Amino acid sequence: MPAAEKTGGAAFSAEGVPPAALAIMARRGIKEARAALDYLAVTPGDLHSPFLFQDMGKIIARLELARRRREKLLIHGDYDVDGVTSVAMLYHVLRDSGLDAIAYIPTRSEGYGLRADTVRKCHEQKVALILTVDCGVTSVAEARLAKELGVDLIITDHHEPEAELPEAVGILNPRVDSGYPFGYLAGVGVAFKLVQAIYARLTSPEARRPENVWLDMVALGTIADIVPLSGENRVLVKLGLEQMARTEHTGLRALLAECNLSDKKPTAGQIAFLAAPRVNAAGRMDTARRALELFITQDDEEAQAYARELSRENTARREVEQRIVDEVRAELEQGDLPPVIVRSSPDWPHGVIGIVASKITEIYRRPVYLIAEEGARAKGSARGGLSGYSVVGELSACSADLENWGGHKAAGGFTIATERIPALRAALNERDGDWRAEIGIEDITADAVLTPREITLELAATLEIMAPFGAANPTPVFCTQNLVVLKVATFGDEAHLRLDLGGEGVRLTAKAFRRGEEAALFHMGDTVDLLYNLEINSYQGREELQLLLRDYRFVSSVHPAPESSARGPEPAILTAPPLESTALAPLDFHLDRKNLADFYRRLLAARAASGETVFRWEIGDAFPLPESEMLKIFFELGLVEWQGGANPYQLTAPPQEKKLALENSLRFRYWNGSAPPSEIR
Repeated sequence: MPAAEKTGGAAFSAEGVPPAALAIMARRGIKEARAALDYLAVTPGDLHSPFLFQDMGKIIARLELARRRREKLLIHGDYDVDGVTSVAMLYHVLRDSGLDAIAYIPTRSEGYGLRADTVRKCHEQKVALILTVDCGVTSVAEARLAKELGVDLIITDHHEPEAELPEAVGILNPRVDSGYPFGYLAGVGVAFKLVQAIYARLTSPEARRPENVWLDMVALGTIADIVPLSGENRVLVKLGLEQMARTEHTGLRALLAECNLSDKKPTAGQIAFLAAPRVNAAGRMDTARRALELFITQDDEEAQAYARELSRENTARREVEQRIVDEVRAELEQGDLPPVIVRSSPDWPHGVIGIVASKITEIYRRPVYLIAEEGARAKGSARGGLSGYSVVGELSACSADLENWGGHKAAGGFTIATERIPALRAALNERDGDWRAEIGIEDITADAVLTPREITLELAATLEIMAPFGAANPTPVFCTQNLVVLKVATFGDEAHLRLDLGGEGVRLTAKAFRRGEEAALFHMGDTVDLLYNLEINSYQGREELQLLLRDYRFVSSVHPAPESSARGPEPAILTAPPLESTALAPLDFHLDRKNLADFYRRLLAARAASGETVFRWEIGDAFPLPESEMLKIFFELGLVEWQGGANPYQLTAPPQEKKLALENSLRFRYWNGSAPPSEIR
């Protein structure tokens, strides 16, 4: 193909991308044109090759040997969503590839990770190979035992390693020195990389499913594990949410139906709050095997029964959690609130206290340590809740009272002798630090201050493109000042709050769910500053903007101003950086219709030469960047469809029934400089 024409200098400015969206992207470190396009127009072209893991070749060779020898292989996972989805996916793929795979999930009471008794049972039952998912990177002693017994070990994990790595055939973990360029994959993301390699080297074409059929499972596990939704994770989740609307997995289809999400493209939030808790509930209530069976079965009626059972478990889990929340709150209201809340009970199941600790932290805006007493020993979960507070740091400082502990800045777990709980409570509350100034305050920083006229459907639509939102890519928060209250109402049996607001001749609607009691604080004519998320509400074929209220501050009131406007003991801090003009440095090439037409003809020639519906394509060395961008343009337009791989790719080129406007591609509009409408045949 001819070399792409070079151009340079201009700031990134794609038609239809509001300045507020560009400013938010820049604040999130997206300051270069190609990164901005990858963020706004996600395609499979952004996935990395699984063979960048330096141990992948050795692992595939060992799996091939296991198949040739007809050895038993145990897939060992964890009892959370990440672990369950990883085990189920690999179980299907390995069995499709001719391996004698067994799926195994320990119960919560058995404990997390690979255990010595599991290794011994594998040896007794003639299992020659153990493949861990979402665990194993710290199992040094267990790996040593496996070697002594002649059981080989493959480890796939994403947790932080210790100083000594376990001895294994190979380790896939982006947090070790693995050669992989993205370090934040969930366990199921690492497992998917193994799936890609298995399809590339082991599975026959007849038995190989398109890789995109697994992306919905990957999205479920990734969202549930609260890893950063940036980089490759964001690609996997975005594409996986699209795949959920047409999922081919019997169990996932039943789960989505149970959540009233059938045949829809769900949001990451809906998966996090509706689907993931149902799967997690099984592990928390010590029945994780049910969740695994849901994703392994291929019988519709059986899947529906499992999904209903998980819903019942989830309901029971919520009831237990609410009981514990009520107990803790009742106890706390009997005296002064301590800086650090430490409570324990023999009646609390360990599997739910972490969630309860998070809820108590949200209510009281201070660190919370909840402990489930189990006779002479007890297990605890902690949540920090304050930006200046480190849970793992505090546990380390109080380690003399603990048997073992671990975690990170925001959360942790520990075991303790029951008789030492009072000493731990005293030690944690005696600790000093700058975090004490944050107690009781929710600090929310807005991404931008908007005038009422800047709150548009165009901006809200762009925000939807910027999704999925989650860790490291949070839902944007906006601040608008001096809005006048025009109407106050409640809805949903008075459970929820609705405000009609005005400013600059614009009328806006704000809603706050489960905050109906706050309607009494507002009066017509009040002037308020708002913190909110922005979304599009679709109802009966109409689209309207709505502001999802995060917090508010009274500027003036027709009645005496309320003492507090926030849900917590103190109001949130209303702050926002100014919305500055944003220039994103571009790359220096230009693509026009001729470049794309030439490239498309080469793709069609490759398909014809293959004689197959699915054909192989590898981006060459001569013009790798223009070719990569052109392939992504074709992914955007649907001219080619991804079946698997990451350079080389497995592609299809479906027949085109009508001409496609190139301007439907954000990338084309940018690289072409928003040229007049053109078509590609």
